[in-house]
Amino acid sequence: MIHKVSLIKNYLQLQKSVGIIISLGLCVRILYLSYTPYSERTHDVLNYGGHLDYIKYVANNLRLPESKGGWEYFQPPLYYITAAVIYKISNTLNFDYLILLQILSLIYSAFFLIFGTLTLRILFKSKLLFFTSAALLAFWPSGIIHSIRIGNDPMFYMVFVISIYFLMRWLVDKQNKHFYLASLFAALTIATKLNGVLVLGIVGIFFVSTWLKTKQKRRYLIKAVFLISVVLLASYFSLFRSIRTALRDHHFNVLVGNMSEMPSGLSVGNNLRNYLYFDVNTYVTKVFTGPWNDVGGRQYFWNYFLKSMLFGEFSFPSAVGQFLAKILSVLLLQMIAFLLVGLFISIRNFKPSNLVMLLWFILSIFSLIYYRHTYPFSPDGDFRLIFPAIIPFIYFCLTGINFFIEYKLRIIEIFGYILAYYFILASCFFFMIPQGNPIMISLHFSSSLFA
Repeated sequence: MIHKVSLIKNYLQLQKSVGIIISLGLCVRILYLSYTPYSERTHDVLNYGGHLDYIKYVANNLRLPESKGGWEYFQPPLYYITAAVIYKISNTLNFDYLILLQILSLIYSAFFLIFGTLTLRILFKSKLLFFTSAALLAFWPSGIIHSIRIGNDPMFYMVFVISIYFLMRWLVDKQNKHFYLASLFAALTIATKLNGVLVLGIVGIFFVSTWLKTKQKRRYLIKAVFLISVVLLASYFSLFRSIRTALRDHHFNVLVGNMSEMPSGLSVGNNLRNYLYFDVNTYVTKVFTGPWNDVGGRQYFWNYFLKSMLFGEFSFPSAVGQFLAKILSVLLLQMIAFLLVGLFISIRNFKPSNLVMLLWFILSIFSLIYYRHTYPFSPDGDFRLIFPAIIPFIYFCLTGINFFIEYKLRIIEIFGYILAYYFILASCFFFMIPQGNPIMISLHFSSSLFA
């Protein structure tokens, strides 16, 4: 761990305390991996044509499957190609490929965490605010849950936030290399998951607005050509198979694949009440939510949004875990009050970094609402579909706390920090205490790596 902290401090030029936070965040993820098999708290891995079948198909056939051939086969192939390499290597070396695929997701999650922290460093000049934001990101519960799932989400989160980081570096430093890197990783998001169109829109909006302001428009021609070229290449890579399938089968949707085959039991109401009403009683009293049962509040967009923001669509059986989950749920509601203050303050401040965060957060929320409205199934309101937006969420929460610091309202400031650090501690204990002895868990994990 000391070596990890030294690397983060020296190479990434982050203060030692933040390096320790990142390392501890990775340790919690490794602990969670040690007692969580690939089949637990996952999405579309076990079913026929799911993520695992996609990986095996690419590894065994050295080509991509037909988009309509499986539930997840319409997905862009970049993640599945990288995972297929790990699958082949694990079989050659007689390793447990399922654990190695989880470790691959963990690696992607680690880079998401690092570049998310670097993005927060651009935003916060105060050491305390930056440290707190990094800790919230490192120990956000759903971030830990999603970090070891087999599927394209962890890679998508990584390339998304890397693109945003370089976009912000370009807006601040005006170095061309940062724009090219932002464009490249925006294209990679599309090659990983079609949700990447969101980051492409953000990069495109700031490129056009910067181009309109400059008097030297010819200098932007090369940038425009590069951006368009990598996006077209990534789009061809991502969509060609699905477009070809859609031309042959009009029931196939290029963007969502076999959505027409979604089980009817997942359907939810699509009225105005489903989007405006928030059931506080259900949110507080029902610890977790799920896609199949109304008891957890899945009928109401904001109930499902906030619960999946914390724990995904999953549940934890232990009594201690459920108690801590209730605490986390209540703390999140109180943090939202600071979020609203931070949003209001940021709207009045039109510096580029604020505008990136505002656009990122607002587009993410509205895109999820649009998706849930267009395809009214409970999983389509899951926060995991826009999980990188946790970074602007944290930014606005702490901006709200900082507002009270600037106006010398010490009591509210202290309360805000207490909320943040109670949340961090509760999340840590949530993954450590309910699961037993960490040392025995780690020994079991080490022995199971070699199947």
